[in-house]
Amino acid sequence: MRFALILVVAACSSNNNAVDIPDAGSGSNQLMFTSFTSRTASLTDADSSEMQIAMTDGMGTIGCSLSSDQHNSLGAAGHEIIMALQPPNGVPCPVGTFAVPSNCPTDTGFLGYVPEKCAYYREWDASGASLGMLPATAGSVTVSGNEQSCTIQATFSFSGVQWTDSFTVTNLLAPKPWCKSS
Repeated sequence: MRFALILVVAACSSNNNAVDIPDAGSGSNQLMFTSFTSRTASLTDADSSEMQIAMTDGMGTIGCSLSSDQHNSLGAAGHEIIMALQPPNGVPCPVGTFAVPSNCPTDTGFLGYVPEKCAYYREWDASGASLGMLPATAGSVTVSGNEQSCTIQATFSFSGVQWTDSFTVTNLLAPKPWCKSS
């Protein structure tokens, strides 16, 4: 009896401005940043290990839950920017300024949070399938406040395109994630 082993090898390439994703034959396989208006923003301690923020054009509980786990999805067409700031330090508002390094990995791992101080742009199609993830190449987040009111001001650069947002979450002694919806 004979057995045949067939080995399929796929090669991928990427540059610093885009992440390769599977392609269905359209000729393009790189996710490019598309600016969006944030409708929901949230802050939480993902996996009880990292204070993480997320800003999305999604709405409601689903949009609010994106900061809880980087693997969460809108389940519909939409966009998100997610960033892990620092480990929790006993205070729900992680006061400080957090600079985004220019060399964040494209593999964000299996944990509920993305690599610390790294920011990522994510996009989903109409069926809620991920179109990929793009790391920010620059940016910073400034957080001020306390457990009553926490303000986050964020500026990121994706493929040379700047994106800015600001939001305030209140009553950080209530159950998390803490959200702002517009």
